[in-house]
Amino acid sequence: MEGVLGATDLQEIVRRPFLDTRKGEGQMAKKKTGPSKPDALEIKAEIANLVRMKPYVRRMSMFGDNHHDAIDAQIKVLQKRWEPDEASDEYSDEHEYPENVCTAAYDAAKWLSGEWDTAEFDGATCPSESWKSLVIK
Repeated sequence: MEGVLGATDLQEIVRRPFLDTRKGEGQMAKKKTGPSKPDALEIKAEIANLVRMKPYVRRMSMFGDNHHDAIDAQIKVLQKRWEPDEASDEYSDEHEYPENVCTAAYDAAKWLSGEWDTAEFDGATCPSESWKSLVIK
C-alpha cells in the first residue's frame, strides 16, 4: 500500500526534528484556509510528528485514559489511510477499545478526510497539535 511506513521508516523518522504537517519537509508552510484533505507529504509528516512526540506525552490522564494507546491508534489510522467509518469500525466499544482511543482514531480519520474542525480542537490544525498540551516539560 502506497504511503504505509515500515519499522525502518519509523526508526529514521524518530531521528529527525519535528516537521510542519502543512507542507513537505524543508519547505515553508502556508496556513490552509478551511478544511481540506492532507496530501501524502502532510500525512507522512503527521505520522512522524506523532511517533516523535509520543514518548513526551503524558501516558495516563487523571481519569485513567492511556494517551499513548490513543496516539498509536491515530498512527495506525494515518498509515492505513482510513476514512472515518473505517476507523469507527476498527476502533469501537464492540472491539473493547476505551472511548479515548476510539475518539482519537476517529479524529485522525476526520483529519485525513478533510473534515477536521480546528474550533473543535482549540485551534489545532492536525492530530499531533492536539496533544501539545499534554507534553511533559
